[in-house]
Parts: sequence; structure tokens; C-alpha cells
Amino acid sequence: MTGKSGQRPQNEHGPSNAHRAEVFLSYEAVVDRLEDAAKQLRGASVLHREGLAILRLGTESAPDINDGRPEVWLQGGLHACEWIGPAVVLRLMDELIRSTELRRRAIWYLLPVVDARGYQRTWAGERFLRTTENGENPNLNFPYRWGEAPPLLSRLLGSRLRGWMGSRPASVGCVKSLVSELKSLTNLQLFLDFHGFGRLWLYPWCHSKKPSPHHMEHKAACATAVAAANRVAGRFGYRAQAAAFTEVPMGGSCIDFVYREIGCAHSYAVELPPSLPWGGVIGATLLGALRGDPKRWWREGQAPTAEVGIEAGDEMAAALSALVDHLFGGTPAATEGDERPAEAVSSAFA
Repeated sequence: MTGKSGQRPQNEHGPSNAHRAEVFLSYEAVVDRLEDAAKQLRGASVLHREGLAILRLGTESAPDINDGRPEVWLQGGLHACEWIGPAVVLRLMDELIRSTELRRRAIWYLLPVVDARGYQRTWAGERFLRTTENGENPNLNFPYRWGEAPPLLSRLLGSRLRGWMGSRPASVGCVKSLVSELKSLTNLQLFLDFHGFGRLWLYPWCHSKKPSPHHMEHKAACATAVAAANRVAGRFGYRAQAAAFTEVPMGGSCIDFVYREIGCAHSYAVELPPSLPWGGVIGATLLGALRGDPKRWWREGQAPTAEVGIEAGDEMAAALSALVDHLFGGTPAATEGDERPAEAVSSAFA
């Protein structure tokens, strides 16, 4: 929280000024960071799967086999323009490199950028591209309750909405690849999908305002994560709610698919900083329209400063550690040979 001086507390593992320009990286630089991490830790590898680059942190003795530990999946970049998501996933990667204790709690999968082609286009001049190269919204294309939307919204948007959903479930290339990878997991117990922006911790359902079967577990886990993040964020606090209450209920979302079809009870989407503007989406859009630019607030939210990206990483590192404690309990025994000497570890956030 903020101290008497009004300043945020400094994370001892936070980035130095020299590295702040490296918070938001091109896709090629993101993949390089994954490859570097895989070289630093025994049992780590980068999986290249049909357009996805995934860092897997396992153990030296069985790098490609789950040894019974829970699996955790961290991802960003489902929407190409949301650069803060990949930055936070890389920050959490650094935390896992540094913290042997946290790393040993699970088998980890880190996918900083889901829509790689779209992300590359945002670095080539289309900074605020949110859809895929074919105009689909990947977060409406997952094969659970695909195509469902409120009737009024369907009538108002018509073919435009259908275009965002895609021609069929998992018709989007990156979604198809992601679905295949997630289905290959055998013990997925925590899934975090990082987005920008609004400072919200969202749980299922996305397609319905009815409580999910794990509603109470979702609320308890989210309360733990939000409390930990807010101790770092101070007055710029997160809050938790069911995803369907954020805008309108929609089918085809990633977290609903992971929750219902993959069977991962703790499937969450996190809307990272900055906060939504005063007056919310409607108020900000109306005010912008009066000033001749109704989407200015949205573009500003999708282009946070490096400092905001750094702070988001610190907040999510605290939230992840607290959530893992909440879900998985005590610390496991050391696994022989699963790490290299500490001096071999380097990080853009060191």
C-alpha cells in the first residue's frame, strides 16, 4: 500500500531504471526471453506449437512428464494490442526463475503471446489492433457456448458480431492451437489469462450471470489474490466479480472453456492496470464523443507507460504467490538438480 509519502513500496526484485525500456517487447524479443529462461533452468524447455511459443518449467529428471504436481498456465496477448499482458507474464517468469520455492509448487506453462501474428502487426504500425488478421475476436471463438450472445446485441450488431465470433468454434488459428495444448494437460489446476485493462479479477461464468458450480471457491480464491495485489497497488485497487457482469454475457470465452471443458476449477481472467476511467465505459465514451474522440480513453488504457507495466508485474507476482499458497498449501520438498546456480539467472527486471 502507499506509505505516508504517498509513494508505492519498492519491490526488492523490481526492475532498475536501466531496464524500464524493456518492459514491452517485440514478439521476437519475447521468444528470446523464453529461450534464455529455458537455458537457465534444468527441466525447462520452450514448446513451439503451431504459432505458440510456450515456456514449460518441469524437473530435470522428467522434463516432459508431470510428476504429480499441479499444472499452472499463465498467458497474455490473446488480444494483440494488450501489450501489458505479455509484459506481466514475462515478469512472472522472472519471479519463477528467482524463487525456487514457488517454482517447485507446480509444473508451469507460460505463454506470453497467444495471437502472435496480431501482436507482430501491432509492432508494425497497427498499434491498436484487437482482432485477428481476419477480424475475429479470439475471446469469442473458444468451443464452449460459442455463438451465444444477448438477443438485442445480436440484432443490433448482426453480421459484425458474427464476424467477431469466427466462422465456427476454434476457427481462429491461435485459438485452435491453444485448445489443443490445453487438452493435452492432465492436471491443470490454475489458469490465468492476463488482459488490459480495468483492474478486475474475473471468474466464470462469462456466458451467463448465473453463479457457477464453484462460485464460492472462485470468490475465496479471488479475494486472496486481490488482497495480495492490493497490498502492493495501494489505493489503485483491484476488485473481483463474475466476468458476465463486466459488460454483457457472451459465449466462446477462454475462461469458460478452460473451466467447463478442461475441468480447471480455478480459471480466471485478470484485467490489468490502468483502472477504467471515472464514469466507466459509457461515461468515458460519451465524454470522448463530446470532445470529438469517443475512443481516446480506450487507446490511452491500451498504451500504459513502462512504469504502469512494472507496477502491474509487481502486483501480479504478489497475487500469484498468495493464490498458489491458497490453492496448493505447503511447500514441496526440493527436487534434486532442478536448478542451476543463482548466478546463472539474469532478467530484464533484475
